[in-house]
Amino acid sequence: MENKDISSKHKFMPSVLRSILKILAWAVLIPVFLVCFAAVLWQLLVVIDRIPKAVACESYGEYTAELLAVGSPDWPFGSQDGQIVLKKNGFSVCRSDFTLRNDGIMMSEDNWDVEWEEDKAVITICGEEQKDKIFLLYYDGLTVVKKPLNEISFSGFVFCMIL
Repeated sequence: MENKDISSKHKFMPSVLRSILKILAWAVLIPVFLVCFAAVLWQLLVVIDRIPKAVACESYGEYTAELLAVGSPDWPFGSQDGQIVLKKNGFSVCRSDFTLRNDGIMMSEDNWDVEWEEDKAVITICGEEQKDKIFLLYYDGLTVVKKPLNEISFSGFVFCMIL
């Protein structure tokens, strides 16, 4: 007889209590789902934004130099990552990464200059908030980054002049 009473109590659970539990369950599940969906969407957008995009391209015979923007400038007035790629007949010979400090402005063809020489491409990267960076991309695959004079240490030179 007692078993019958217990089961009958569960059958007669007030419908109001069941409705409240359903509403609470949905009130928790829907926001959790929306937050998870937004997080996945945000990460997808970040991944897509980091795919290098061609900004400018210059050719010299069978060689091509490409300026690639990697992502957007950091908000609000930050730097932007980029790459320079030297290709021969469409195949990558060498590549160099850099950070452009351009006051939050998107990278464009105005941020580089290419000079072609017999054995290399001399590429200058310039931004509003940085000194020019010079990249020497040799046709044999070697990459050299030239530093501006104020970044080179002259302590050894001064020491030699004193002696």
